[in-house]
Amino acid sequence: MATSRTLGDYFDTWKRNHVRSDTDLAAYLGLTPDQLAALAAEPIESANAEAGAINPDAGAMPPQPLRTDLDPLADRHGANHQRLRNVIDGRY
Repeated sequence: MATSRTLGDYFDTWKRNHVRSDTDLAAYLGLTPDQLAALAAEPIESANAEAGAINPDAGAMPPQPLRTDLDPLADRHGANHQRLRNVIDGRY
Protein backbone atom coordinates (compact mmCIF):
# COMPACT_ATOMS: atom_id res chain seq x y z
CA MET A 1 0.00 0.00 0.00
CA ALA A 2 1.35 3.41 -0.95
CA THR A 3 1.32 6.36 1.40
CA SER A 4 0.20 9.84 0.43
CA ARG A 5 2.27 12.99 0.87
CA THR A 6 2.35 16.34 -0.86
CA LEU A 7 5.14 17.62 -3.05
CA GLY A 8 5.58 20.30 -0.39
CA ASP A 9 7.14 17.64 1.87
CA TYR A 10 9.90 17.13 -0.69
CA PHE A 11 10.23 20.86 -1.37
CA ASP A 12 10.65 21.69 2.34
CA THR A 13 13.41 19.12 2.76
CA TRP A 14 15.16 20.24 -0.44
CA LYS A 15 15.06 23.91 0.63
CA ARG A 16 16.43 23.07 4.08
CA ASN A 17 19.23 20.88 2.67
CA HIS A 18 20.27 23.45 0.04
CA VAL A 19 19.59 26.55 2.18
CA ARG A 20 17.19 27.96 -0.40
CA SER A 21 13.95 29.92 -0.21
CA ASP A 22 10.59 29.42 -1.90
CA THR A 23 11.59 32.11 -4.38
CA ASP A 24 14.83 30.25 -5.20
CA LEU A 25 12.99 26.95 -5.68
CA ALA A 26 10.28 28.56 -7.83
CA ALA A 27 12.95 30.13 -10.07
CA TYR A 28 14.85 26.82 -10.30
CA LEU A 29 11.69 25.03 -11.44
CA GLY A 30 10.71 27.84 -13.83
CA LEU A 31 7.62 28.77 -11.80
CA THR A 32 6.14 31.80 -10.11
CA PRO A 33 5.76 31.63 -6.32
CA ASP A 34 1.99 31.10 -6.77
CA GLN A 35 2.60 28.22 -9.18
CA LEU A 36 5.07 26.71 -6.71
CA ALA A 37 2.49 26.92 -3.92
CA ALA A 38 -0.08 25.13 -6.09
CA LEU A 39 2.43 22.44 -7.06
CA ALA A 40 3.49 22.00 -3.41
CA ALA A 41 -0.11 21.27 -2.42
CA GLU A 42 -0.38 18.38 -4.90
CA PRO A 43 -0.73 14.97 -3.23
CA ILE A 44 1.68 12.32 -4.44
CA GLU A 45 1.94 8.65 -3.60
CA SER A 46 5.09 7.29 -2.05
CA ALA A 47 6.33 4.00 -3.46
CA ASN A 48 7.47 2.92 0.03
CA ALA A 49 4.57 1.58 2.11
CA GLU A 50 6.78 1.44 5.20
CA ALA A 51 7.50 5.17 5.08
CA GLY A 52 7.25 6.90 8.40
CA ALA A 53 6.68 10.53 9.22
CA ILE A 54 9.14 13.05 7.93
CA ASN A 55 11.46 14.43 10.59
CA PRO A 56 11.70 18.15 9.78
CA ASP A 57 15.19 18.30 11.30
CA ALA A 58 16.57 15.42 9.25
CA GLY A 59 18.47 15.95 6.03
CA ALA A 60 17.10 12.83 4.36
CA MET A 61 14.56 13.21 1.60
CA PRO A 62 11.15 11.58 2.07
CA PRO A 63 10.63 8.17 0.44
CA GLN A 64 10.61 8.31 -3.34
CA PRO A 65 7.25 8.96 -5.00
CA LEU A 66 5.83 6.94 -7.83
CA ARG A 67 7.73 8.29 -10.85
CA THR A 68 4.69 8.05 -13.13
CA ASP A 69 3.05 10.83 -11.10
CA LEU A 70 5.75 13.47 -11.64
CA ASP A 71 5.56 14.32 -15.36
CA PRO A 72 1.80 14.96 -15.42
CA LEU A 73 2.16 17.24 -12.37
CA ALA A 74 5.07 19.09 -13.97
CA ASP A 75 3.00 19.54 -17.14
CA ARG A 76 -0.07 20.74 -15.28
CA HIS A 77 1.87 23.40 -13.36
CA GLY A 78 4.46 24.32 -16.00
CA ALA A 79 7.49 23.06 -14.05
CA ASN A 80 10.74 21.90 -15.61
CA HIS A 81 10.51 18.07 -15.63
CA GLN A 82 14.18 17.30 -15.02
CA ARG A 83 14.57 19.88 -12.30
CA LEU A 84 11.46 18.60 -10.51
CA ARG A 85 13.02 15.12 -10.54
CA ASN A 86 16.28 16.62 -9.21
CA VAL A 87 14.40 18.24 -6.32
CA ILE A 88 12.54 15.00 -5.51
CA ASP A 89 15.90 13.19 -5.52
CA GLY A 90 17.46 15.84 -3.27
CA ARG A 91 19.84 17.12 -5.95
CA TYR A 92 20.38 20.66 -7.20
